[in-house]
Amino acid sequence: MIVVRKIPFFFFVLLFFLLYFTKWAGTEPNYKVVISQGIGIVKNLNYAKAKDMAFCDAISNVIEQAVESLIPMGNKVKNYLLLKEYIYPKALNYINKYKFISEKRDKRYYRIIIQAQVDLGYLKGDLINFRIVSKKELK
Repeated sequence: MIVVRKIPFFFFVLLFFLLYFTKWAGTEPNYKVVISQGIGIVKNLNYAKAKDMAFCDAISNVIEQAVESLIPMGNKVKNYLLLKEYIYPKALNYINKYKFISEKRDKRYYRIIIQAQVDLGYLKGDLINFRIVSKKELK
């Protein structure tokens, strides 16, 4: 009777370790760190709006750089409208985290530089789903 109780416990422990290690083996997220600058135009001394514009510009530049690193240039040119419609508007969704490296402002421009971590797995999935690129064409 005691042996019967030890066997299920042993299998539970063994199953736990197998599931734990197979889950994490080879499934590490695929991230790319990108540094980008964004520029916003200051109108009527509205620096908050200019900062928002600069941030949006920097995020768009981050995703453009990430896309350029994944697909051949010919595909980027050929599928520009698809990228503009389906990928670039969702730019913030592809970013895992970001931080501001610098901010500068003057009377005309607000400039920021950010460092962003892009989730390439999610971005690759959308590039394939929207038929911008095939799996074999990805870099």
